[in-house]
Amino acid sequence: MERLHAGNTIRPGNQMQTNLQKRFKLYWLRETGCDAGTLLSAEGLEPAIRDRVVEMAGAGDEQIALHLPFVDAREWRRRAEVLRGARLVREGNKISTIPVTANAAIRDHAAFLCATNTGWLHAPAEHQAIHYATWRRISIKLQKLLRDQIPNRYFAEINQFEDREAAYPLLVYQASRVFHGMQRPEFTYDAADPDTVAKACRLVGRGLQDALAQVESRLNQAGNSQLARRYSPVWHEDVRRAALKSPAPFLDLLAKEAMLIQAIISLGSSRKMTDVKPFARIAVSAMRNVAGMDLRDVVLMALDAATAELNAAASAQNACDAQAA
Repeated sequence: MERLHAGNTIRPGNQMQTNLQKRFKLYWLRETGCDAGTLLSAEGLEPAIRDRVVEMAGAGDEQIALHLPFVDAREWRRRAEVLRGARLVREGNKISTIPVTANAAIRDHAAFLCATNTGWLHAPAEHQAIHYATWRRISIKLQKLLRDQIPNRYFAEINQFEDREAAYPLLVYQASRVFHGMQRPEFTYDAADPDTVAKACRLVGRGLQDALAQVESRLNQAGNSQLARRYSPVWHEDVRRAALKSPAPFLDLLAKEAMLIQAIISLGSSRKMTDVKPFARIAVSAMRNVAGMDLRDVVLMALDAATAELNAAASAQNACDAQAA
């Protein structure tokens, strides 16, 4: 583990002088080495942030957890500048930095999970026998999450239904079949495969009727009965054909879904800090513009959904090990 160096001596008379021995638990995840709960005193904090942290910590005896932003190798070389610009907030016995961008929030969260979460620490690597089964299960869960979040976000404003050409692909995507895996190592649909549309839309009728029924009811409740008739479930086959006449919008949704899920699987399979930045770049690229929406916050939701599955798998494995012992 890389150690932090104490910087300048705190000036006599400064309020912080009485807190030099206050203990902090440092969480600072980075490509060049990680502090994931390192105990140190105020003197061990980086000079660029020490004064503010000690002031926020106060004079109590409680131990404070300090969470600093993930930095890559280039940012580490100018860490003083990064830390001086960091915004701090205290919640209970935790002081943390507020991410300045959605991208930074994704990097921080992904790094924290990889370095500290039990499920991620024991996530199966590619060479392990349970790799495919575990990540296949997570992929299915994430596909369902995206089929819920993307259409619901898009149709948050009811006037979005007025553009039926844009709305129909979202509804077909919502009703489409999740990819359950045909053979290793496939976890998602391949948008470049000419058979993908047929596979994803096979037996889509019932799900699409259900989705249209909800839209029809919502439009009727809003007093727009004329438009509601256009979304009647009896037209489900016409809606499907219209959406797939030009399949590019539907395939784009599947492609971005695959980008995000494959990025999460790659990160979880390696669990390396050097993979956090590439993961964030791919995830942001996938979710920055989905049907005209910025859905980068959905990346955090997807990470948490994967975490729940990994934690459940780790607990199950621990129970099996305990029973075997």
